[in-house]
Amino acid sequence: MQLPIFTARNEQVQVLDSPAQFYQTLKQKISSAQQRIFLASLYVGKEEIELIEHIRAALQSRRALRLTVLADALRSTRESSPNPSSASLLASLARDFPNQVDVRLYHTPSLKGLTKRLVGKRFNEGWGLQHMKIYGFDDDVIVSGANLSRDYFTNRKDRYVVFVQQQQIANYLHSLVLLAARFSYHLASTESPASSEKATAYAGFRLEWDGGDRLLLGEDADGTISEGGTLGPSSSNRLPEQGWSSTAQAAVEDFTRRWHQHTLETLSLSSGEDADVYLVPLLQMGPLRIRQETAAIPQIFHLAASASNLEGKPATVDLTSGYFSLYRPYKALLSAPCKGDVQERTRIICAAPESNGFFKSKGVSGWIPDGYTWFEKKFWDALKRSGRLWNGDDAKGGVEMSEWKKQGWTYHAKGIWYTPPHSATPTLFHVGSSNYGSRSSDLDLECTFLISMNSSSPLSHRVKAEVEGLRADAKERVNEDLFNRPDRKVRWRVRFAAWLVGGML
Repeated sequence: MQLPIFTARNEQVQVLDSPAQFYQTLKQKISSAQQRIFLASLYVGKEEIELIEHIRAALQSRRALRLTVLADALRSTRESSPNPSSASLLASLARDFPNQVDVRLYHTPSLKGLTKRLVGKRFNEGWGLQHMKIYGFDDDVIVSGANLSRDYFTNRKDRYVVFVQQQQIANYLHSLVLLAARFSYHLASTESPASSEKATAYAGFRLEWDGGDRLLLGEDADGTISEGGTLGPSSSNRLPEQGWSSTAQAAVEDFTRRWHQHTLETLSLSSGEDADVYLVPLLQMGPLRIRQETAAIPQIFHLAASASNLEGKPATVDLTSGYFSLYRPYKALLSAPCKGDVQERTRIICAAPESNGFFKSKGVSGWIPDGYTWFEKKFWDALKRSGRLWNGDDAKGGVEMSEWKKQGWTYHAKGIWYTPPHSATPTLFHVGSSNYGSRSSDLDLECTFLISMNSSSPLSHRVKAEVEGLRADAKERVNEDLFNRPDRKVRWRVRFAAWLVGGML
């Protein structure tokens, strides 16, 4: 399928470098938004009262402002009432601004009935989640892997790319959020609106299925967003509460074709003189059989391999994931024996066990860091068998693995960067919500961007600095000595559990 392709100038693509900067940017853009805020995240932290108060103040001061929130139903309702939850926090906005706020919670179609009752809330998220991380404010958008909770604003390392004054990209992403909202539950408050003096941070709620009927905004035929958009749901295309996957798949495919045409028309009307950055959005929605990302990512590896052989010098691919359990086809490509005289240099950053968010967690979830160590070792063993391990000679290429660790921090970054042979800076990078594992490929809703620029551009240098910043805290080399350490021995029960549920991690 042909995908949309957007263009931008270098200064319209910004790279943030810290959780604190991410949080400050969120608050600043909430405060300055005039027409729309649209947020897609796995969840909003139940303790994020300050963030919600910033949104509340913006809605109170600008009655034309509209807020659309898309989060995951399972994660947002993990805590049972009357305990505070992400859903009850968001419900307070739905309660107090019913004509300005639309909150939608996606529930995977893969978990239902008896299975859902037997699994329980502690493990039900393994069947799939709304995982897109899109934060839009008028015509500015942050695309990230970070959620909206305290650790992502303080000491959880992630990536954040900002598109500035990009109306068409903002419309595309807002339309995407509104489309996903059609096959998500409407979060309704069970309480009456409260005055500003009596407003409480949390509210009672219920989840209602309306097939998108009550969405405040919709997409128009020209790709703009308006109240009562012409491409919204009607009685003929409303999605039912059950059995909507194939209809949703067709809607996403139609959305992609429509936006490919929109961007094609924009490219044909522009001279291209101002465009020095090209951006391709990739959707991955396994439950809907939408597989744009898994079709595109292997092409980066093929590009690196062919360029290395053509130039007689290794190209460089940097890859990182906070949850390193590569999708099987990616793993096969990276660990296959080299077919040419020169192989690409691949540098992989994984999270050390201490940097995993589940480190020292209670119960079975405390096994998760060891499970990722086991996946890491199996991949390293495959590299060793195929002769693809880097031997320290940059001229010969190979795959190098290292672990990220920083005192008091956890690691959640994910991304790919491609640097051609004879270039000092990347010309292509990938950013967004995907962790590159089977779960991202098959179970979750993901949105990412593949971004291309000239190696001499300011953006290329900013992106190189981003990679080097990550590598600066990835000093632990992954090798046989590491896996032989007593603290890195993985128990058999963890290995069995990892084998059993590996596709859900």
